[in-house]
Amino acid sequence: MSGLSDYRSSEEHKSISRRSHWSGVKRKIDFDPRYRAVESSSRREDWFREYIQKMDDGKDSASREDSEKRKEREKRERQEASLRERKKEVEEARTNSMRERDRERESHLRREAEANFNALLTDAIKSEILSWKEAKKLLRKDSRWDGIADVLSRSERESLFDSYTAGLSKKAKEAFLKIINSNESITYWTPWKDVKEIFRDDPRFDKLLSSEKKWKSEYRDWAGERESKAKNNFGEMLKEKTSLMSSCVYFFGVWLVDYGVRAKRHSSENDTMLDDVLSTLKADIRYRALEPSQSKAMLEEFLQRLSD
Repeated sequence: MSGLSDYRSSEEHKSISRRSHWSGVKRKIDFDPRYRAVESSSRREDWFREYIQKMDDGKDSASREDSEKRKEREKRERQEASLRERKKEVEEARTNSMRERDRERESHLRREAEANFNALLTDAIKSEILSWKEAKKLLRKDSRWDGIADVLSRSERESLFDSYTAGLSKKAKEAFLKIINSNESITYWTPWKDVKEIFRDDPRFDKLLSSEKKWKSEYRDWAGERESKAKNNFGEMLKEKTSLMSSCVYFFGVWLVDYGVRAKRHSSENDTMLDDVLSTLKADIRYRALEPSQSKAMLEEFLQRLSD
């Protein structure tokens, strides 16, 4: 066996690395008989370089092997991560689907409970003036109450009750106003007691009187709105007749007092013209829609402004 080859099996060769130089190694093994057994100096160096090359090849091979293993490991890790992510997405989708089904189920139960409660209200509650406390005493007697109470909270039930009674109140008010407006003899200055007398035999009105205080207040509101509208319309009528009434005031010095007219008359012709003016005004429905004392006062005020 060659000297350098034999030296590979010795302990000293372990100090040789890929970065070792021949000059340095040669000094270390110069006195080794295995080294001297190789007579050619150039062969010794060639064997050394072959040895170093094998070390490089082994290192490169190990590096390539490590690189391939690393790539394989990274690929496997990516696959495992992708699989975990997919499982996570599937689980989230399943959870979301179950949550959505739960929401739909709950929504269906709530809609059903609301429908049942509204049906219960329709069957049991006939008056819009009934309080929630009073209504509950009636509603609890119905077998549907417990099932509804399991789904709808107390505040939700009360809110539905308020909406229901608000609807009853609206319908009752519409019915009340329809009754009032259907009788032309009722004006905004008609006293409430007279209104009750007018509809004494009307079953629709008799039903409303179960809460007379409420409807007396509603009547006052209706009368107030009618009065305000009548005054506005009367004022518009006077403005439309300004030219006619201005001529009357200018030529005859006319103004309205009490039920009739006081005028600085110069002839019967003046009276005729005045009668024509008043007839024209009274023929207008807006004149008749205002209470007589109010129409007189507004007319006097208007004529006074024209004469100033």
